[in-house]
Amino acid sequence: MKIRIGVVLAWVLTLSVTAWIWSGVFLRGEIAPEVGASAPTALLPRVQTEIMHAESVIQYLTLNAQTAAKRSITVKSETGGKVLKVPFAKGERVERGDLLARLDTTDLPARIAASKALEKQRLQEYLSTEKLVKQGFQNASQSAASLAQLEQAKAQTLGLEYQLAYTDIRAPFDGVINRSLVEAGSVIRNGDPVVELVDFSTLKVITDVSENDIAYIAIGQTASIELVQGEQLVGIATYIDTMANAATRTFSVEFEINQPVDRPLAGASAVVKLPLKPKFAHFVSPALLILDDDGELGLKALSDDGFVMFHNIDIIESTPQGIWVAGLPERVHLITVGQGFVTTGQKAVAVAGAKPAQSR
Repeated sequence: MKIRIGVVLAWVLTLSVTAWIWSGVFLRGEIAPEVGASAPTALLPRVQTEIMHAESVIQYLTLNAQTAAKRSITVKSETGGKVLKVPFAKGERVERGDLLARLDTTDLPARIAASKALEKQRLQEYLSTEKLVKQGFQNASQSAASLAQLEQAKAQTLGLEYQLAYTDIRAPFDGVINRSLVEAGSVIRNGDPVVELVDFSTLKVITDVSENDIAYIAIGQTASIELVQGEQLVGIATYIDTMANAATRTFSVEFEINQPVDRPLAGASAVVKLPLKPKFAHFVSPALLILDDDGELGLKALSDDGFVMFHNIDIIESTPQGIWVAGLPERVHLITVGQGFVTTGQKAVAVAGAKPAQSR
């Protein structure tokens, strides 16, 4: 008997709650019908709404990028010899003209002096030969051989002087030594690498832009750039590729940062943000977003005559406080509470709700 009474009570409670919902009293347990409302209106679902107006919002094209030095070269020796001195270590800054390495020149002055003496001797021999040719005592072939010996002596002198001039290997520009490739005491040959020198006077940021977005970028355009260290800087577009990558259909774009950078890094990640044309949008809470029967993302609103409408939207920017969406009318009666309890085309009664998310 006790069980039957409990069952009856449960049914009564269920019917009471059902009647409460259909009477329009229950909407997320918050809103009751207005006093004196007519019977048809009282049966309509209540939803909280907020009248919102579109604002002009600047959109941004956000691109993942990578940093690069303005230039990076391997400085090579233009002569051979024993390395006597390497003044700078890797990671150190150098200025244009600074000594990077010095080669042994001990025997070069003596070799140059001997070569010049030989050159002088070959000149006298050539002049004597020419005189004898004119007198008919020697032929033209002997004169040509003497001239060849003179030219050979001159070339030898020039080679030794060149070698002496390049025994001091100097920095061609201001930069940072990324790697030192020789040590004091080692013997190098002509063309051997000495140091890798990197120029960070201007930091470059390189990104790949899709064929759909490349039209938004022009030479000289400014962009905000965030480095991986968190530094916020301004870059200028200096190069736009004219031919797309065949595999990715993207174009390489380079930006230059002319501001001082606390710790310039090549090959590090960066984010480029380019401002686009302003667009009218509404600032809403992401909690209001809903999917329609086709899986399309949108928001529900009330028409002026009280019917529920579904508006497809595009999210154009997301912030910690809320999201900017496009696709709504300039003035919209946005449903902020109860959108899950009403369907498109259904008539509903609007009641004032809480303020929506505050735009930035």
